[in-house]
Amino acid sequence: MVYAASPMAMSRMVTDEGRAAYFGYLTGTQQVGIGVGPVISRFLVETPLGFRGTFLVAGFVCLIAMALTLVVGALDSGAGKEGAERDASSPVSFGAAMRRILVSEAAFSLAMIVLFACLFTTMTSFQPTFAGARGLDYSVFYVAYTVAVIFSRFVLAGVVARFDARLVIAASVSVMALAVASFLAVGSNTLLYGISSAFLGLGYGLALPSVQAQAVNVSEEQVRPRVLPMAGMLFEGAILGFPLVAGWVITGFGYRALFAVLLTFALVKITIAWWRFLVAGGSEGTQAT
Repeated sequence: MVYAASPMAMSRMVTDEGRAAYFGYLTGTQQVGIGVGPVISRFLVETPLGFRGTFLVAGFVCLIAMALTLVVGALDSGAGKEGAERDASSPVSFGAAMRRILVSEAAFSLAMIVLFACLFTTMTSFQPTFAGARGLDYSVFYVAYTVAVIFSRFVLAGVVARFDARLVIAASVSVMALAVASFLAVGSNTLLYGISSAFLGLGYGLALPSVQAQAVNVSEEQVRPRVLPMAGMLFEGAILGFPLVAGWVITGFGYRALFAVLLTFALVKITIAWWRFLVAGGSEGTQAT
């Protein structure tokens, strides 16, 4: 619900031009928790708190998050009512909206979001076992990755907003592909492990918010309220389901096979991203002529 509803709420507060940057700020704060959480929990578990105390701390953090969510809801209640009224008055049914989305350019963004989720959940879920198998400290990944994501979403996102969104997506997924490929050569080198993690964070940090925003921006006005819930559903489905596939690949074929699969996903994203950029460029040139 958090993953699906947060972009929906944010989308109603911003313009098309600022959507990618604000999605970056939103998901950047999520990435802080995802990256810092494993490091903090590792420390807490080793204290007298143990696992029980660590779960209690996590529960307290959730209560704080709930309180902040209620505050945001109270402050933005007017916008929420307006959005609900607009959605309810939409003449497009759910089935018709889905068909129109899946035959539009938004379908390419949704496909990329699924691949992003597969890569993201694999890298964050299996990092401790991957690092342990190579004598590395998995905290290096989480710290380098998180710092890079924060930098990309809170600093670079505002800078690249001036460029063509399709070019930003194509360039950032290319960086991601190089980072995934570099994990095949990490071995037991801590420095290379940190560099690969940082570049993965830079590419992912820029690409995902831009793709989410692009999915909305290229959609028809009547079906926009359906796009973000669909993107959230696909993202969460892949996050929860793909670790089963990744675990099977690891136990059956090893980590090199897993990274080969992830690299294939990254190459598919590169193909989609650069193709859409080139097609859009050609279309704009034709219209200009």
